[in-house]
Amino acid sequence: IVIITTTSSSSSSTSTSTSMTSPSMTSTMSSNTGSPSSNKKHSRKAHDRKIHDTSIAYIAPTERVVLDCNLCSDLLYHSWRCKTAGIDPAWIKKDNVMRVECKNMSVSSFIEEIESKHKPVILSGLMEGWACMNKWSNEYLINAMGSKTFSVGGYQMPLKNYLSYMSSEPLDDQSLYLFDPNFAKTCPSMEKDYSVPPFFSNQRDLFSVLQNTRPNYRWLIMGPKRSGSTFHKDPNGTSAWNACVRGVKKWILLPPTVNPPGVHSSEDGVDVTSPVSLTEWFINFYHTLPSLGVESIEFIQRPGDMVFVPTQWWHCVLNLTECIAITQNYVSTCNLNRVLYATRLPELVSGVPHAQRRNFRNNFLKALLEKYPETYKKYCCPQNTNGSSSNSRNHQLAALFSKQQQQQVENKPNDDPAVAAAAAGDASGDHDNDDDNHRRSYAHGNNKPSSNAFTFSFSIDPEDPDYEG
Repeated sequence: IVIITTTSSSSSSTSTSTSMTSPSMTSTMSSNTGSPSSNKKHSRKAHDRKIHDTSIAYIAPTERVVLDCNLCSDLLYHSWRCKTAGIDPAWIKKDNVMRVECKNMSVSSFIEEIESKHKPVILSGLMEGWACMNKWSNEYLINAMGSKTFSVGGYQMPLKNYLSYMSSEPLDDQSLYLFDPNFAKTCPSMEKDYSVPPFFSNQRDLFSVLQNTRPNYRWLIMGPKRSGSTFHKDPNGTSAWNACVRGVKKWILLPPTVNPPGVHSSEDGVDVTSPVSLTEWFINFYHTLPSLGVESIEFIQRPGDMVFVPTQWWHCVLNLTECIAITQNYVSTCNLNRVLYATRLPELVSGVPHAQRRNFRNNFLKALLEKYPETYKKYCCPQNTNGSSSNSRNHQLAALFSKQQQQQVENKPNDDPAVAAAAAGDASGDHDNDDDNHRRSYAHGNNKPSSNAFTFSFSIDPEDPDYEG
């Protein structure tokens, strides 16, 4: 719909006419030095050409014209609806998460009672004494680091500009979200304002063996009301903790094997298709959650609440108010098998430069063997796994590994001891669910590997007892 208003003064009319004059019209008028009537005649012809070329209709002075195109657009309406929709009270009513007081809990108790069960939990009492809880006001952040740039929607933006945007309560259908993996390097003082709980310390985080080459693992998160993250699984098979510093958040989590309604992922998990706007998902799909047949875990996270997100659980987060949070991903013995499987292919690895993705898993296992040999032997070596079914799978895997070594005559064999461990990491699943590509490759006699690395991928069923650690 176009609305154009003009004035009745002759100067305004002249100005309007001039603004619609094409370059060719200007040229014609400038070159014509004849009588006024001649000038008027040529001017009208040029003006007609302008109308013909650009479909701009001449509007007489004092007229206000509304062009009603009888346009009905679901696209335009839906965008407007997502921008202006309020937060439905029904969205925040459900609260069925387990809350655990962890202030005096030991690491071994956390592993046994929480981590090994692979269930989302709110951990209480772990953020007491964090300076950021009272310190990180907008005023402080602007004064202390307002000129520093942070990652916002894929771009770098000064923090003071983003805080101004966040406080303006923007009505975007998809609000800009600050999600920065380098905040501790950009502003080292921020890292001193909180402390990582012992449950998730570097001594337990096995990715710490990679030191500076580890994937991105910690993020500063900020967002206005109605912003948030759409449904996703955390990268590389990791588990995570999320600490709310300011604001209130709505969480929804679903088990790894249950796709959220309106969300479609490829078989390998590389591609995920979902509504672009989180508000759009809530409007169109939240009410369909009961039809899944599996109960979603939902709750409200408030300042001081730390959420434990188990490996591969689907989750989305909607900010009910202006929010600031810190999150960190980690690898432990409880999710190591899933991490090895999730990083089996270069295209599945994230958070590291592309050049490092091809050998990421083998490099991780090398470093793990060097730093924690006992952990490596217990969780990664075929001869040390327990259970007849696991031993059977390991023997089958070793046979395939040996066969491929013998058949690889055109490439230098990879004698890296970590390769067997990489394969063994995938052996914790059912051998009947081999990766389709490898199965088809052997079925057609195509035994030429594309690189020197030996990788055999086995699907892991989250319900398999082996999956539980």
